[in-house]
Amino acid sequence: SSDDGAVGDEDEPSTNGQVDGADASETQVDEVILAVNPNVEGDTTAYYVSQLLEPFDVRVTRIARGLPIGGDLEYADEATLSRALEGRGHVE
Repeated sequence: SSDDGAVGDEDEPSTNGQVDGADASETQVDEVILAVNPNVEGDTTAYYVSQLLEPFDVRVTRIARGLPIGGDLEYADEATLSRALEGRGHVE
């Protein structure tokens, strides 16, 4: 296998996204940011994860969703416009 650091490199043991127990006990997690698809399955997953983490006093957030850069308002549906408005920020 090559040493290019590619994902799935057979020379490196896989952790499957899990943290070593010693490291986990010393780490304070303040926030979990979810990046899930903007559909019913993504909403359900986000809700499920937030409920699982509720006892741990961790802030659970999602990445913003709405209109893509270069998107045309003419083709945006009501739900997309609503989400875009909810995630709006201050103009500086």
